[in-house]
Amino acid sequence: MEQTIPTTRSGAVLSASATRSECEVTEVVDGLHHVRRETTTLGFVLRVGRVYVALCGPVYNTAIEVGQTLDFDEAVGFVERG
Repeated sequence: MEQTIPTTRSGAVLSASATRSECEVTEVVDGLHHVRRETTTLGFVLRVGRVYVALCGPVYNTAIEVGQTLDFDEAVGFVERG
């Protein structure tokens, strides 16, 4: 079952500027989050222990790693910026 996960701790959608589009982040399976904007898949955030790995690309098994961080919101930002 898919569960929508807020992209910030407060539950508000992550937005660094007024011009940036909001992304939808959904937990697909335990520890794997799908990041998309409207109908376009931007990538994924994978939780590995305490680390969040940001992956860009429309297909999980071919997505490219673009960063690692201890902060979920920052990992989503890595995916948004590609």
